[in-house]
Amino acid sequence: MDDFEKLGFTEYEGKPYTYFFNEEIFRIILIPKSVEEQDNAYFKQLETFGPDKRKNEWIPNNVIRGMKLGTHSEILFSLLDNPSTRNGIAQYPVNWCIELPMNADVSIIDGIEVIGGDANRFYSPNHILEKEFKTDSFSVKANIKESVDCGTFDFDDCRKCTVSVLPYASVKPYDYEKPVSATTQVRFELSKPINLEGARKLYQDIYDLFMYLSCRSNIQFDTIRLIWKRPIQGYPKNHVYGNIHFPAKKKSIDDENKQKQFISSEHLSKHTADLVSFIHQGKVGFQFICDTAAKRNSYPPSRIIAICTEFEREFRNVYGTDVLRHDIYKETKEEIVKLLDSKADDETGKKRQYIKSFSRSVSNFDDSYGQRVRYAMEQNETILKPFLDTFFRDELSELKEGIPDRLNDIRNGLAHSRLDFELTPVNLSDIEVLEILTYIIVLQQFLEPLNVQKAINDLFGFHLFFGDDTKNGEINEPEKAEEEETT
Repeated sequence: MDDFEKLGFTEYEGKPYTYFFNEEIFRIILIPKSVEEQDNAYFKQLETFGPDKRKNEWIPNNVIRGMKLGTHSEILFSLLDNPSTRNGIAQYPVNWCIELPMNADVSIIDGIEVIGGDANRFYSPNHILEKEFKTDSFSVKANIKESVDCGTFDFDDCRKCTVSVLPYASVKPYDYEKPVSATTQVRFELSKPINLEGARKLYQDIYDLFMYLSCRSNIQFDTIRLIWKRPIQGYPKNHVYGNIHFPAKKKSIDDENKQKQFISSEHLSKHTADLVSFIHQGKVGFQFICDTAAKRNSYPPSRIIAICTEFEREFRNVYGTDVLRHDIYKETKEEIVKLLDSKADDETGKKRQYIKSFSRSVSNFDDSYGQRVRYAMEQNETILKPFLDTFFRDELSELKEGIPDRLNDIRNGLAHSRLDFELTPVNLSDIEVLEILTYIIVLQQFLEPLNVQKAINDLFGFHLFFGDDTKNGEINEPEKAEEEETT
């Protein structure tokens, strides 16, 4: 937005204001219409000073609709109702804003699409560029490509969401440095319209998807926009768009190469929708995700605990709580819990509370952390083997057997703040193995083992070679194969 577009008119709490939107700090200033209104707001502000009026509740968000100055185009702001004021003029933090087409109905939105930035890492737009080198010339041709289907998932009981990608090229004849450019749009289109709250939830799923694919939270897109598939008065096209803006995420100096570590659609294909469905259902956690790509190889205690916790979560989601136990153990445990619950129903007061507490304790009886790690490693041995060999090769190979026990000590040492606990260099490799294993547990539910390996290879930057004929977790070694063939 230029300075002129940052000005406009709006209403808040039934009063008219002129607004100024500061895009750099993502705050909106509401300017009263007269000096009298400003004075009234100033004295009202003074009334808030005094005893602490804490309510112990979340700060509410309010959505206001504005009109851009001189353009007659509308804009929506989501404000955090926690303003700072100066002489009666309030300044609100903005969560997001949407530039709307005129007459657009935000109660019937057909989808969201994200363009450029990390969308290009998900599906490289270079697929459509054809380059030709000659001794006296160089040419680039952009091919028109149809959208690529990435699957469909259930958004709610009555709506399905289809995921697709479409790379396209644009020509800029006056841009001498970059006359031809290509970018990718990833579209999430719903079978039935949703309202603004539904669109917020859908974008959260999209954002979480890209966080999971990159293991960082500073996701960036060049453009984010809402989709209306129906004609809107004043717009001749059947598809109309409204751009969404969010506060910029922080970057770090050495992010560039690390940002290329990304799980692409090449490995997920139509199973992209399966992963979004897992995220939508809350089956995937994000506490272990880093702020920036530069912190991917950093393992402070807080992140180690988050990785350990996420492994437990995914283990229970996929394998259950008593997977290592005998059927007799499971039956006995269930009977004891039922007896305790029945006894609790017959009691009152503190005695009832104690029995309920015993029942919960028995229900939570579980295998040790190390046993669960060992079981998950055995279940995914084929997929995990090439990466384990990278961490523990040659004379270090004997350390592989001790990974579950060491991880058990790490988890208990940090969780219980043991004074004698101390991390060793090998523990950093153990934690990264656990992080990889956690991704494998999720991805193996809908991907073939080879595609899981390729996805892990790209995300963690191993630079291993997995051919299409990779078997039993072995890595193809092309140079060695050529020597044997020559011999």
